[in-house]
Amino acid sequence: MFCQTICAVILLIVKYNLCSACDETEYEIDGKCCPMCPPGTKVSRHCTMYTSTLCVPCTGSTFTDKPNRHRICNTCTTCNQAFGLKTVKECTASSDAVCGALEGNYCIDPYEGGCRAAQKHTTCKPGHFIKHPGTDSTDTVCENCPENSFSNGSSTSCTPHTDCQSKGLLTLKKGNSMSDSKCQSWVYIIASYCLEQGSFSTKQDQSKKNFATGDQKWQNQRNARQRVQKISDPVGK
Repeated sequence: MFCQTICAVILLIVKYNLCSACDETEYEIDGKCCPMCPPGTKVSRHCTMYTSTLCVPCTGSTFTDKPNRHRICNTCTTCNQAFGLKTVKECTASSDAVCGALEGNYCIDPYEGGCRAAQKHTTCKPGHFIKHPGTDSTDTVCENCPENSFSNGSSTSCTPHTDCQSKGLLTLKKGNSMSDSKCQSWVYIIASYCLEQGSFSTKQDQSKKNFATGDQKWQNQRNARQRVQKISDPVGK
């Protein structure tokens, strides 16, 4: 009877599991079932016949998020901006950091509740419009502008080309998918033409004047040479 009582006391202090597995809140070590450490802590010392498992808190950028038998806590995830990530939830002793896509990026390597890597949204080129704006989980979808419209690629729709004729204007350049039509007033074109013609006439008049002036100078120089020659000739020769 005495021996049975002693055995019962020992079994209450620590469980020996020689016939069946430890339960889900325990771990097996050296034939014993030791209590697991709770989230946010790690094992400092395994249990013995007389003591339970000794657990200590995770410190620094480390954590454990489940009951565990670990001697070392897990390293917290770093949300690296170089991978297009931002921190959505900070790391604690009992939970890891949660990363998400930075603004202007979308996740390309998601996991439940977070993201491991992201990349920038596609930028629509001129001649295209944004059919579906990018989100934190999907890329931007671009589409070609329909005929007779244009876009620089930054809008969610294309703009119709200006109809110069309907405005009473002359079409200087027909529009394309990247730029609008270029129009000009007939009055401006006629005025510009007249100004050009006037400038041309002025240049012609100036040319004639310069020619006449040059001719007169040449004639004066010729007369001067003749007078010098008469003076230098001997008398009666």
